[in-house]
Amino acid sequence: MADKNTVYKRRQKIIEALSDKDNVSLEEMMDICNVKRRTLFTDISELKKQGLKI
Repeated sequence: MADKNTVYKRRQKIIEALSDKDNVSLEEMMDICNVKRRTLFTDISELKKQGLKI
């Protein structure tokens, strides 16, 4: 299981990737964050709960 610092950095990468481009494919996001689909979906869900519009 990843520590909180790793999760925070990964979620920051998601936010940066989304702010840099209008459209980002799932595959691009998986490459940018170096994670699998399930982890990416979990991170995006948590960011939505925090109020980020995705």
